[in-house]
Amino acid sequence: MEAALRALGIPDPVIQLADRQAREAILRLHAYKPQNDGPLPRALQSKIPAYRSAGLLVPVHVGNDGRLHVLLTVRAQGLNSHGGDTAFPGGRFELYDKDIEYTARREAYEETGLPINPRIVLKLCEMETFLSANELAVTPIVAFITDMTLPLRANTNEVSAMFTIPFESVLFETLPPAFYNNMDITPQSERYSTPLPGSTETPESAGSTGDATWHTAYDISWIGDVRMRRHTFWEANNPIRGLTSDVLLRAAIVAYGREPTYAANVKDQPSQAALLRLAFASPHAVRERNVRPRIRPWKAKV
Repeated sequence: MEAALRALGIPDPVIQLADRQAREAILRLHAYKPQNDGPLPRALQSKIPAYRSAGLLVPVHVGNDGRLHVLLTVRAQGLNSHGGDTAFPGGRFELYDKDIEYTARREAYEETGLPINPRIVLKLCEMETFLSANELAVTPIVAFITDMTLPLRANTNEVSAMFTIPFESVLFETLPPAFYNNMDITPQSERYSTPLPGSTETPESAGSTGDATWHTAYDISWIGDVRMRRHTFWEANNPIRGLTSDVLLRAAIVAYGREPTYAANVKDQPSQAALLRLAFASPHAVRERNVRPRIRPWKAKV
């Protein structure tokens, strides 16, 4: 296993720091290939305009505890969309970007100072493309930071804060005590008074039994009245939800090779490819550059 990690370009001190589970997770991510032989089904590649494409970086690293941790940002309040939300570094594809991986790396550098250099921020895998609430086709690139002494800096025009969580934590509904020293899970619900579209969720309304609520979920109706489950992780720096929680959960399932301890999806929930078809290759398609979210709370039919 050490030889395989070394072949990826991971330095020996980092390999020695990583516990066995972290090492295995890195290799699973590196071996991952999305279905359809790529992030997008071929039939959809010509249907999605460049101005509705985006890339984001999922930066992981080995923490002092030997676990994998993931870097997240809090978007600046003054941004036109999703201000104040937890996010991964990322943004829309620009015509001068050579590919969507470069988009993700460029945006990560602009927002956090993470180097574009692929030897320092190693690409592990390209995940399947996701549909965001404002109907961008978003492709996540999972990358490994080999040097956590890097002097990261938040671009305050776009990012108000950065923080990390243990990568595996999103696979638990209630966190095991082993995680308590690595994160703050006490939500301050008064800070979270603005729900996402389609949600009225707070730690209290979601059935919290105390101030240490970690995971809650709610269902939405989206394009074509399909039913989807959304997840919130009540990290005290900022709640993790929406597209960020979707990507984070999927990446963790791949990395650790198991499903979460809660129901991740509703019965017959459409895949991301199916959502993309609805958004870009169906009678429901909207051609504008900017699309207003079409998410509503799910209501059971009677």
